[in-house]
Amino acid sequence: MDYIYNTEFGIFKISKNSYDNRYSLHINDECLGSYPTPQQAADDVFMCATGFDDWDNQISVDNPIDLTEWTKQK
Repeated sequence: MDYIYNTEFGIFKISKNSYDNRYSLHINDECLGSYPTPQQAADDVFMCATGFDDWDNQISVDNPIDLTEWTKQK
């Protein structure tokens, strides 16, 4: 299961890696990091701590607070 979140900067995607059972965070097909859980990846998006400067330079955002605000995709 993947999680998708659309922004003005592109599409964030959290997907499970088949090779190490971790979750990768991507934006526009650029890998930003690997996480033990999808919620931890979503937390970095909410905290503007993704490593993607356009997003992170906002300092703070109101959404997505957690994975319930992401779209699930099979």
